[in-house]
Amino acid sequence: MKRTVLTLLICMITLLAIGQRDKSSIKDLLLGTWSYKSGKYVYFDSNNNRLKEREMTELKDVDIDVKPESAKIIYPNKKVFTGNYTVNEENGINQVVVDLGEETVEYQISSISNSSLTLKARHEIEFYVDGDQKKKAAYGLVIITLKKKKTR
Repeated sequence: MKRTVLTLLICMITLLAIGQRDKSSIKDLLLGTWSYKSGKYVYFDSNNNRLKEREMTELKDVDIDVKPESAKIIYPNKKVFTGNYTVNEENGINQVVVDLGEETVEYQISSISNSSLTLKARHEIEFYVDGDQKKKAAYGLVIITLKKKKTR
């Protein structure tokens, strides 16, 4: 009985500690230089049926340098986009919103650690997947995984 109570107490403390992780710790984890590891697009119909998944290749070799309040997206061709970002929490979901001037991009932080970051964004779309009239996409998910570059 004591073991069960102790186990429950440890579980509750762990859950509270995870829940207490605030925006500042998320922001601290975001700091540094991240490189693209993988990404995919997943398309769904209006009934939430998965229609197609395809690999994202256009971000290959992209780095993202995150400083407090600003991020720099660096493409291999040396093209650079800089913008400010904020971290928000809504209904227990952490989001990062990047303002690139002409465009604002919002991603849900699916997971984050000292070495890995997975972002997800939902986009409302309407097109026929592969031109198939029976596969009308209603929305798509963009899922991007980044890895933190080691600092010297």
